[in-house]
Amino acid sequence: MKTFNITDQAIYLPAVNSPFAKDVCKPLPEGRRFPASIDVKDLNFWEPNKLFYYPHILHSVGAHKFGDWPNNAVTRTDSNQVQIIGDSGGYQLGTGAIKGYSDLKKGIAAESAKVIWSKAHSLRNWVMTWSETFTSAAMTLDVPLWATTPKSQSPFAKCDHEQIMDMNQQSIDFIKFYAQPDSKWINVIHGLDLHSTKVWWDRFKAEKFSGWAMAGGAGTRGGLYQMLYTLLMMRDDGGFDESTEYLHVLGVSTPKWAVVLTELQNQLRKHSPALQVTFDSSSPFQEGMAFEAACIPPTYGTDKSDWVIGSDQLIQGHKYVGSNTLFKYDASPIGKIMDMGHLNCKGNANSKTNFDSLSRLMLVNHNVWVYLDAFERANQAVRSSDKLDLVPNAFLDILDIVQEAFGEVDWQSFLLKHKAQLDKFEKSEYDQAVA
Repeated sequence: MKTFNITDQAIYLPAVNSPFAKDVCKPLPEGRRFPASIDVKDLNFWEPNKLFYYPHILHSVGAHKFGDWPNNAVTRTDSNQVQIIGDSGGYQLGTGAIKGYSDLKKGIAAESAKVIWSKAHSLRNWVMTWSETFTSAAMTLDVPLWATTPKSQSPFAKCDHEQIMDMNQQSIDFIKFYAQPDSKWINVIHGLDLHSTKVWWDRFKAEKFSGWAMAGGAGTRGGLYQMLYTLLMMRDDGGFDESTEYLHVLGVSTPKWAVVLTELQNQLRKHSPALQVTFDSSSPFQEGMAFEAACIPPTYGTDKSDWVIGSDQLIQGHKYVGSNTLFKYDASPIGKIMDMGHLNCKGNANSKTNFDSLSRLMLVNHNVWVYLDAFERANQAVRSSDKLDLVPNAFLDILDIVQEAFGEVDWQSFLLKHKAQLDKFEKSEYDQAVA
């Protein structure tokens, strides 16, 4: 069975969604054609199984209805045996999409949002208790700064940055007062441009807990220039020391970022030897369940397009029902034993879909393997003696810049000197304000 290398690289956390966690617990329907050597439970990759084992995931409390105590493959897992990082639902909170919590409505006045949030003790208690029960470590319940942008259509869209920070302070104070002594929390750093990120950091840098999560403009959405600036600022202010266990980067899953995050881990471990950098996305689940697509492994070469995980929306048809036609992407363990008849299992010649929920679970299992394999091979490529044939020169230059930046005394000037290259790698989604 394949064991993925997670000892010397940033760890990818597949963001397991609620439907997958629920459906993978169900028995195989009677008469449903399925690969003979496995059972449905073997699709659950974070528990020991016959396909591949990878005990590192992310799961969001925001995927569930307010107040619910779900019984699924994640909540049944021993978080002492499997690394489960909890996302406390900041995205759902920011978009006003927490199911069953109707107090916060889109379009409300800033003062109304502030008052409602100050009284949201039941929401904070549910998130905190859920996180302590089911996760290894969890992010603080954060109101994201991007919620103040007009296009967000958030309940907090009319709030100013100071009000948002006050709301986050209430969540942090709640955790500090009520949390169990042995629970682990990860404080979320937000920002849009550099100025707002610095203001946020100055407000919350004393609230470290077990580590940090980088979101919005403080994370990859701020681009590599802004993210490096933020991390070096945090380092200089003592944000990374021997007690720092986590640096989580929210919402990214590309091979080029995987190798950069590994290099960031290498540099930050000089200050925090036990630090583990993690990153997450729901992409394998979205591709398999929403788009019914199979992910395609990258080839790795000197063209940037070689470093992209592709996808193929699979053809469905009644002619494949019961067919032994091979599944054409056989890199993954499930791909080697699955055929098109395992995916196309229902309907007739006039049906719009021939897949069922189990078809989508199999695709997700394949997709997760493709992502994990892609990130492992990407990290191997940049360390290989053949790296000039496997990695675009621009990516190798970026890794050199990242490494050198951590050794520069005047790193601000160094980053500004290389800003064009850093922006070409990944530019901020927000307006830049150069400090």
